[in-house]
Amino acid sequence: MYTDSFLFNIDLDLEDRDCNDMLRYSMVDSFGGHMGKVGIYWLNKPLDAFFLPLSYDLADSVAYGKWMISPEDHATYWDAHVREDPIRLLARRHRENYSCLPRGRVSYDTIAKRYYVYHGNWLTPQVQQLLMQEFSLEEADTIFEFDTHYCV
Repeated sequence: MYTDSFLFNIDLDLEDRDCNDMLRYSMVDSFGGHMGKVGIYWLNKPLDAFFLPLSYDLADSVAYGKWMISPEDHATYWDAHVREDPIRLLARRHRENYSCLPRGRVSYDTIAKRYYVYHGNWLTPQVQQLLMQEFSLEEADTIFEFDTHYCV
């Protein structure tokens, strides 16, 4: 059982797809304005392209407190797809540890009505542009937030 005090102070059983979908769609309808995307991503080591971006419309995201987040997390996704392209093509040391590549996440704050792009110690202006394009973000509604969890 998942209790979310921000969302109408109700208990939400995440296995109840109808209830979760209804809640998500009603929240998305109330956001208004430009609709960016949320998700997780990995970049290649030269930081000039995505290795693996996973972006989702807000309608396909998951409510988590005041946030709309990706339905995927880095560790679970990596483990489930490690034997598939493009992950399987990496050198073994990278393939065995999802945190070897620069990575981060994009989440939407439903109160501030802003997208937060979490990144490590490798952010450059060029990478910011890649992220803005991939996740359909607008500068005025986006905050780039350093997080040591994503450092390489």
